Amino acid sequence: MTKVINAACAMLKDLGKRNEEITTSAEGAIASLKAQLAVEKDRSNKLQTELETARADKDRLAEESQARIKQLELENASSTEKLEEATRELASVRPWLEYLNSQIQSELQEAISQAERIISNPVSLPI
Repeated sequence: MTKVINAACAMLKDLGKRNEEITTSAEGAIASLKAQLAVEKDRSNKLQTELETARADKDRLAEESQARIKQLELENASSTEKLEEATRELASVRPWLEYLNSQIQSELQEAISQAERIISNPVSLPI
């Protein structure tokens, strides 16, 4: 019976050592995993910050783009309005310009005719 008790004690001692080894190993693994977790949390926080910054930049750029688009649309509308006004003014002036051109053509033709008559009928001037 003493042998059984001694064997049981030796077994318990051995199990205690193995338990201690497993516990130490597990504590080391847990510490390593905690350190790894801390690194990953830090990395995750940095990535989250970068993501939030990128989203804020995207939103800011979208707002700036929308504002620029609206500004360009207003400028385009203003330019279109000015172009239409200039086209109307040109249309109202065109008949007058055509009339003036016609008058100038007539006067020019008359001047050419007079010049041709003078050339064909030279008058001698006394010297």
